[in-house]
Amino acid sequence: VESQKNQLITSQRTETKQSQFLTNLLDEKKHNILEEQDKKNNIEEQQEDEEEDEEEEEDEEDIQILKAADKNEYFIGNKQTLQKISDNIPLNNNNKQEERIKDAHKAGGKICPDEGIVNNTRNVGKFIIKEIGRKIISGDFNLTQVSFPIKAMIPKSALQTILLGSCLFPVYINKAANINDLVERFQINYYSHFCQFSCCQYFLKASQSNFG
Repeated sequence: VESQKNQLITSQRTETKQSQFLTNLLDEKKHNILEEQDKKNNIEEQQEDEEEDEEEEEDEEDIQILKAADKNEYFIGNKQTLQKISDNIPLNNNNKQEERIKDAHKAGGKICPDEGIVNNTRNVGKFIIKEIGRKIISGDFNLTQVSFPIKAMIPKSALQTILLGSCLFPVYINKAANINDLVERFQINYYSHFCQFSCCQYFLKASQSNFG
């Protein structure tokens, strides 16, 4: 009889352990499911917040565009409004007090009286356009390898042009060394890098007016 009682007790204990184990598993699954639902809800809330922020930004942009249109300022609009804006922009070139050097052209830039150089540089522009077209047609879109032909350059080596560009450095650097004001010294150093542009020119003629 005692053995039977012991067996019953052990069986009951095992059953209780199994039931506890199952309940723990169910609790863990419920906890995991709740965590996943919370994560999904958080993600959905974040997406909704981002969408609301984007909508608010778009509304603000629309409001700014409408304000700019009312004030006749620059904005991305239709052709008529942009034409109206461009007509209302004052032209700075009509200033009679503007001082220009004698070699300057009325439309901007410097005059190049040598027609041979002008024709040469324009032919160079045509040559470059042809080279770009050939590379695109052949399927090569790496246009960084398209270089200017040698006939567009001045008859001097790169070393000569670099030395010419630094020929005015001693004047400015010595002047900067004799000044105690750091800002003024920085300005003079800044000028020394700009003054060499007229000396250190690789092209026969400035390229911006080749298509004029």
